[in-house]
Amino acid sequence: MAHSLAKNWIHIIFTTKNRQALISKELESKIYIIFKEETEKMDCYLSRVNGMPDHVHLLVLLHPSKTLADYVKQIKGVSSYHVNQNNWIPDKFSWQKGYGAFSVSKSQLGKVQKYIERQKEHHDLMNLETEWNRFLDINDLNKNG
Repeated sequence: MAHSLAKNWIHIIFTTKNRQALISKELESKIYIIFKEETEKMDCYLSRVNGMPDHVHLLVLLHPSKTLADYVKQIKGVSSYHVNQNNWIPDKFSWQKGYGAFSVSKSQLGKVQKYIERQKEHHDLMNLETEWNRFLDINDLNKNG
């Protein structure tokens, strides 16, 4: 085979530092533009992004030459840099160090896209901790091994 082929859809979730509710509607749109621009610079594709004041969800098609860790580091670093350099909020902005990343099969893309699009409605029914624990259970990453 002359070249490598890969199609890796990833649902990524990460929170603001200490899960502070720092992402206002205005800040949200600015951060999402940065995510889109940085994703394109990395030759990846951002299908969906949405979230709440304390966390974000992204559905990304990673380029075969990019690692998940490098992708997340880049978008988190550049977005927090811009928020702080431009004084978009009065507090210092940063993301929590960790993240969740879950592979998405082609057959589930539509379902995950809708899930991300409906984050605000979804969180009227479920808080972040419950949502996170549900993802851990579904992906067999629960605390008990």
